[in-house]
Order: sequence, then structure tokens, then C-alpha cells
Amino acid sequence: MNNHANPVPSSAAAPVHGAASPSLELLEARRLRDAIAALLRRERVAMADFLVALADFDRRRGWQVLGHANLFAFLLSELGLSPAPTYFRQEAARLLQRFPDLERPLREGKLCLTSMGELAKVLTEENRAEVLPRFLGISSREAKEVVAELQPRESPPHPDGGHAAGVGSQLGGGTPTARHAPLGDQRPGRQEHGPRVTLDAQTARDVPGAGWSRAGTRSTRSRPN
Repeated sequence: MNNHANPVPSSAAAPVHGAASPSLELLEARRLRDAIAALLRRERVAMADFLVALADFDRRRGWQVLGHANLFAFLLSELGLSPAPTYFRQEAARLLQRFPDLERPLREGKLCLTSMGELAKVLTEENRAEVLPRFLGISSREAKEVVAELQPRESPPHPDGGHAAGVGSQLGGGTPTARHAPLGDQRPGRQEHGPRVTLDAQTARDVPGAGWSRAGTRSTRSRPN
């Protein structure tokens, strides 16, 4: 008679031990997850601190004292930002000047830099109770869709009677942002060097950094302060 019991396979015991104590790999993953979450919170705080400081700097026109034409030029040359990040930081800082209480949802992560840039296009004292909640906790793409809903626009008329396909439509955005000047146009500020793209006031808002050089100047028009 065999008095020796058959040994229990190690694979059968593994699930019991695995359920009682997580593996080293899982513990490490959780530690990294917590560290990343902490860094994200710090990132939000740092961005909020930056925008609040930038709003105060712009309000006091510190860029002018340092010899820059405007805040956009300061961010380009002094901080070395590219045009698109410069645009969104400028718009967010100026939105905070108009609505200082937006600092709280910014710090809480309910507003991000790009959604604030979109919100700045439509938010007013009169509509804030209705409009602001629509921008909280949404992506930048969703924010663009809300703006498009609140500000529907048609393409500008083309010289031949049709409608021009602007920069926005070429990029897939569908919003016309540029037009070509006809040959021989003698209005002030134009030159007879053939067709060229000119940018209007709406373009300056819709296309981050369109036509801006590192020195913060635009070839066809100057940006208002």
C-alpha cells in the first residue's frame, strides 16, 4: 500500500497565493501609477501658477517695459515658445484677467489650456452662466465643436462670386481663415506683386500664430495689444 500522498502541483496553489498578495510587478505598476498621478497634479498647479502670473504680467504691461510690442512677442522671444503654445497661453492669461474665478476650475483640471483658448472666443459676462458649464471637463476637440455651435460662420465671398476655401478648410477644420487678394488691388497696405494670402482679424484668433515670425511681427498687419 502506498502511504505517500501525491504532491499538489504548484500551479494549483498559485491562484491562492496570488489572490492574497500581489506580485512584485503589480506593486511596481501601482507605485508608478501613483507617482504619475502626483506629477499630473503638480503639472496642473504649475500651469495654473504660470497663467495667473502671466495674466498679472500682461495686465501690468511688463512686456512693454522690456521692449516688446505685445505679450505674444514676449512669449516668443523671451520664453522661446512656438506660435501655437504662445497663442493659447496668451488667450488663457487674458481670459483670467476678465474672469479671475476661472483659476479654480483650471487648478481642478476642469479647464485645460486649449479649452480656455476656445472658451475665450465666446465667453461674456452676459452668457457665462449658460456657456461656462459646457466647457468644463471636455476635450479641446469638444470645445471647438461648442464654439462652432455658438459662432456659426459662412465662408467669405470670393472675388469671382463664389466662396474661398480658407486655411481652416485645407487643414480639415472647415473654418475659412485666409483669402487671396486680387491682382492690381490698389487699396492701402497692398502691393502689386501678384496674389498673396492676407489675414483678417478673425484669422488672428482662429489660427494660432498664423503669419507670425519669431520677432512677433506679422507681414501683412500688426497684432493689437
